[in-house]
Amino acid sequence: MTSPRHQETLRALDVVRPYVQGDGGDIELVDVGEDGVVSIRLVGNCVGCGAANHTIHDVIEDFLRSQLPWVTGVHAEEEAEAGSQGSRSLSKGTTADLEALQRAVDARIERLNKDLAGIALGAPLPENFERSVQECRAEFRLLHDMEEQCLYPVIEMFVTSLAGQLPSLRELRARIDIAFDVFERAIHGAHDAPSQTSLDQVRVALAQTAELIDEDFTRKRDALYEMVDASLPDELKQELRSDISQFRRRNIVMYQRQ
Repeated sequence: MTSPRHQETLRALDVVRPYVQGDGGDIELVDVGEDGVVSIRLVGNCVGCGAANHTIHDVIEDFLRSQLPWVTGVHAEEEAEAGSQGSRSLSKGTTADLEALQRAVDARIERLNKDLAGIALGAPLPENFERSVQECRAEFRLLHDMEEQCLYPVIEMFVTSLAGQLPSLRELRARIDIAFDVFERAIHGAHDAPSQTSLDQVRVALAQTAELIDEDFTRKRDALYEMVDASLPDELKQELRSDISQFRRRNIVMYQRQ
């Protein structure tokens, strides 16, 4: 039988797990010590990755400490096998945290599609489906606000050739917010009156939301992230990455609770 602390740790790890899964990795809980040290194992693409130490301390440990006051530290054990060859590693660039959060949102959308695909004709939505959508929306909102507060000011001051793209990206964000509103209303309708029609409305709303998010992510990866990384001097890149990481650490819990 697992201890209460073990169960609390598993629940907390489930909150940050999508962040790691978005990069093709995952977290295994190995042990919870009486001294408050949590032992974990990063697997998949995280094995041998240069950003793994950042993930352990700046993401996992900070979050566990914020949620579980008894946690005194996090120890990472190495996986016995080095992982599959040719796997994609975590981004080490200036916008690594932004790209990882993009992949976390993508992973959530993929799971939502799988959940919908597994529903029998006329059956109700899974009990936790609406909560999963809310968590997806919270992560998207966190990503956008990290960009708005940290990335966009740098673009407007130091990479002015990209500044003209920001108004249309902000407009696209507003369209995504509307799409999420429509998506959540469709979910409420399916809960109130389960039917094939209401389920189809949920599927359509998810597809429309996912399409807009994909457009947003693609435009930013292709037109912003790479150009910012290539244009800024090293000192400013380090400062920007630190600002983005600190914003995420300070706010991830608040966004998950919204």
